[in-house]
Amino acid sequence: MFEGLKLRGKFGELSRRLKISGETHAILWMGIDRYVVEMKQRKLDPLQGVVLMLSDAIVRAEANGSLAKIKNEHPQVYADLRSLWLFCGEMVRDDYDRFARVLMVPTAHDGSPFDAAGQ
Repeated sequence: MFEGLKLRGKFGELSRRLKISGETHAILWMGIDRYVVEMKQRKLDPLQGVVLMLSDAIVRAEANGSLAKIKNEHPQVYADLRSLWLFCGEMVRDDYDRFARVLMVPTAHDGSPFDAAGQ
């Protein structure tokens, strides 16, 4: 229970800090519960849980073709997701040992999911 509250709190804090739109926040918020279980099983702290959640959601959207559709139909959501992806990369760069093990990356190609979506 506390893991869920911590994950939600950290995600809310990050959304406000990065000025993520309400639409993007709501979309990501809907899927947050599935990451609470994984966060607990893998003994992740809340910020690691957020990086896992964000990177997984973005990689999944790229893999199923949704990211390209979002780019065309919801440019603000696309820009928000790109900002969140860059945030995840910064976390890995700043503390590799802590975040590299939770960052999800595309398996179909090297690079950013936004490269494949036509940035």
